[in-house]
Amino acid sequence: MSSVFLSYSTKDQEAARFIASHLAASGADVFIDFAKLRAGKDFTEQLRQQIETCDYFVLVLSPNSAKSKWVKAEVDYAHEKGKVIVPLVLEDGNFEVFWYINRVERVHENDWWKNKKFEFVLGKLNSALGLVSLPPESGENGCPLYSTKGSRGHETETKLRCSV
Repeated sequence: MSSVFLSYSTKDQEAARFIASHLAASGADVFIDFAKLRAGKDFTEQLRQQIETCDYFVLVLSPNSAKSKWVKAEVDYAHEKGKVIVPLVLEDGNFEVFWYINRVERVHENDWWKNKKFEFVLGKLNSALGLVSLPPESGENGCPLYSTKGSRGHETETKLRCSV
């Protein structure tokens, strides 16, 4: 199972949650800060440990992430540690602050997030991470599905695992 560190601006949290959900449904062990940071522990040390041990570092690129000191620090550390950085363009912008990824192929499709056209981008992301192209059960636009079980073990409903 591939381990993935997801770096994003908190202003892009809805998209980051969606991407994390998709990757988890595709078989990745995903580190996303709000779900995995432990209270009472030094969060910068936790971030460093997660970056050091991840197989892939996915950078959600947007004008917001380009302005974020925390995203910059995470990317700088991943670069310093020689991690595979996979840039995923959420929204076009000026990304010169991440100068060392200028030659790295990006996962990109114009306005994919705004227009809810997920399948191509998520398939390309999965391919870059060595995951299956889409989760076995996918809903509209490649959004992962899950089932809830009733008290007697019967499937009661299927819901989208991500909010779109």
